Order: sequence, then structure tokens, then C-alpha cells
Amino acid sequence: MKSIVVEVEASDGTVGISAGQGGEPACYMIEKHFKRFLIGQDPRQLNQFWDQMYRASLYYGVKGVPLWAISLLT
Repeated sequence: MKSIVVEVEASDGTVGISAGQGGEPACYMIEKHFKRFLIGQDPRQLNQFWDQMYRASLYYGVKGVPLWAISLLT
């Protein structure tokens, strides 16, 4: 599986960068599915984000790419 680098910017200008596995499938999940859980939210609520994204990803499975994508965002 190819690597991916994710950059997240908060409204106050704080930037977070993470790298991991997942390649194109993880990119797709982040852009088309998980991004909506983060936009406009308090960036300190990591547990809440993780919970919401995990529950929303159960359709895709409970391991592998969905969890890699969530980990990159949190």
C-alpha cells in the first residue's frame, strides 16, 4: 500500500501534518467521507472526531484503510 501525507489547517492557522499508509483509497475516504466531520469543528475534540469517523466507516470495515485514514486525521 502506498504512503499518504495529510495536512490539516485549523481556522486559527495552526497546521497539522501526518504521514502513513493508505494510498489512493485513504485519500478518497478522507476527501469524500471524513472531511465533513472536521470542517468548522473545534480541533481539540479528537476523541469526538475519532468516534464519529469510526462509526461512519463501519460500512467499509473495522480495520485496514478506514482506520489508517482516521488515524491520519486525528
